[in-house]
Amino acid sequence: MRLGELTDAHADLIVLLGGLAMPKTGMHPEKANEIARKVLKNLRKKRIIGLCFQSMFMQQKWDKMINFDPVINADLAVEVLEI
Repeated sequence: MRLGELTDAHADLIVLLGGLAMPKTGMHPEKANEIARKVLKNLRKKRIIGLCFQSMFMQQKWDKMINFDPVINADLAVEVLEI
C-alpha cells in the first residue's frame, strides 16, 4: 500500500505510535479511535497496540480514551561514564 492509493483499509490489528500523541501533531485520541474503529469494524476482538516512549500515551491521557491491548512503553536511560 502506498500513500495516495485507494485500498481496503481493514486489518486484524492496529499499532499506534506514541508520536501521534505529542501535542504538536494536533492529533486527538477521539479521531485516532474513530479511524481505528473503521479499520477494525468487522472484527469481534478489536486489538489496538500502543507503542510509545517516555509514557507519552499516559502523559497525554490517550490510555483513558483508547482501549489499548497492550501498551508497550519504553524509557530511555542516560548514563555518563567517566573513563
